[in-house]
Amino acid sequence: MDPSTTSHEITSYDNQVSESVNLDSHSNEPLQSLTAIVLPPNFIPTKSQGKKNSATQNQNTNVNTSYKPGGLLNHKYPLHVVPEDLKQNVYKHRLSYNTLFDAYYENGVTDNRYISTWHEGALRYDNIYYKIEHDWEKCYLSRNPNRELDPGEILWRFDYRSGKFTISTLFLKLQHAIFNDEAIVEWSISTLPTKSNANPIYQMIKFESNTYIVDATSFVKGEYGFTLRAHLRGGKSSHISWQWTQLFRCNLKGTFDFFLEEDYGLDVKAELVPDIICDPLPEVKHDVNLNDRITSDFIIYLKTNETDKNEDNSNLQMLKFYVHSSILAARSDYFRALIDSHMIESNERSLVLTDITQNSLEIMLSYIYTGALPNITMYDKWVELLYDASRFLIPTLIQRCEKALRDLLDNDNLEATEGFAKECGANQLLRCCEMFVVENSELIL
Repeated sequence: MDPSTTSHEITSYDNQVSESVNLDSHSNEPLQSLTAIVLPPNFIPTKSQGKKNSATQNQNTNVNTSYKPGGLLNHKYPLHVVPEDLKQNVYKHRLSYNTLFDAYYENGVTDNRYISTWHEGALRYDNIYYKIEHDWEKCYLSRNPNRELDPGEILWRFDYRSGKFTISTLFLKLQHAIFNDEAIVEWSISTLPTKSNANPIYQMIKFESNTYIVDATSFVKGEYGFTLRAHLRGGKSSHISWQWTQLFRCNLKGTFDFFLEEDYGLDVKAELVPDIICDPLPEVKHDVNLNDRITSDFIIYLKTNETDKNEDNSNLQMLKFYVHSSILAARSDYFRALIDSHMIESNERSLVLTDITQNSLEIMLSYIYTGALPNITMYDKWVELLYDASRFLIPTLIQRCEKALRDLLDNDNLEATEGFAKECGANQLLRCCEMFVVENSELIL
């Protein structure tokens, strides 16, 4: 129904319509069964009967075997992310709402509904109403006619923390319609709370003329998620003012067996990256092994506290590690700077190390040569290795220590972890510490 319709037409029509369901948060839920169909990570949709649009026809359903749990929608529905084939350490996630079918779809799969009904997919809502107009062949979300002067609001929350992803880009389609100068539809977005920003504010989303698609990356880049909010208000003198603000307005069609991508009223497309990225070791040209005396051109001596007890330093027998300067220089900024400076030439191409344990040095050198790490389960051992990786400037080892320590975080070691992460320049781990506080000690609505 067009908002300019006469009062007689409105009364006559509203007496006939039974499809419109009042679902504001202060009313009773409808009696019909409401189900949420959540796709498991390995879900492969079946082919639905009827026509498909070209995008659906060409869709390779096998890609869904790559889905993995990547977060939560509104604290309860699993979000499934898909790896980006052409980009390393890049994933994507998409959630779309179609008003005609009153359903949400995930990652472009139209064969099966991800969640049924608009309100099941919302974090919370107030004074929002699903309207079907058979005379004008339209359907949309609006305010409730019984509360036409009250504002309406609906929110969705995307949280990628459980999948340990942060957002690199975010594009939104937020279709809405306004039919009176007094009416307003405001879209806004806020990041998830963090330790340093416990109460993030909502920031207004502005649209260019003649488009409902917006690049929202600047609001959420590097964040673990966001809350999206639509606020509808306006109208003081007309009994049809509730119709002046509409979300996701679309046409009723003669068939219900297919729809086009442009039929989405809400379309959220996020590109994601792991919160801790572990880069591969830089490649080296020579295939050599640690402690190969024949090919070695450099020796690391380890002087430990145990070795020094009751010993005359002039007769000190230190542990020796036969290494290769090309390997060390390629994978450690510390050794590259040392070797490039030529300071070791007068010392017969050797280096004496102290203040590092034999176990940690062996792990570190083995990693430099092979990229492999032993199965370390103790928190303190990872902390020790992180300090050594930071001291010898091995970025890829720092990253792997960050990832291991992130998974060992708890309330007892959180403060200490944050402290040494700052000391070691482990910025990825620092961000995880900040989000751990929010994720585990607060209930965020």
